[in-house]
Amino acid sequence: MGWSRELQISLFGGNEFYQNAGSSNFSRQYDLWKFGTSLEFPLSNRWTTGGEVVYGIGGDKSTKEEISGHFNYFINRNWSSGAGYRLHLFNAGSTASSPGYLPYREGYTELYTSLFYYY
Repeated sequence: MGWSRELQISLFGGNEFYQNAGSSNFSRQYDLWKFGTSLEFPLSNRWTTGGEVVYGIGGDKSTKEEISGHFNYFINRNWSSGAGYRLHLFNAGSTASSPGYLPYREGYTELYTSLFYYY
């Protein structure tokens, strides 16, 4: 019950517009409405963790799923350092959002580190 009082959860939505002016090997463009949830909670008095789950859908039935997660360690009250990941999976719904053929899927991952200052 102690950590549940500090649990933070949020719902959000937005629009992602992507346009590729470079390589013809990847998606040309897409316009998606995205909805998701974010969760943040403490593991101990110095460690926190959390992540996001996001789903997007376009007018041409293109879809995108995103999953992310992270850990943060509080060095003191004002500073924390952490690491995390993001996974993006895109599925084209038409040839307008693909390199010209269907079915077309692409995905990528990110690993990152962070340093935060709280004021």
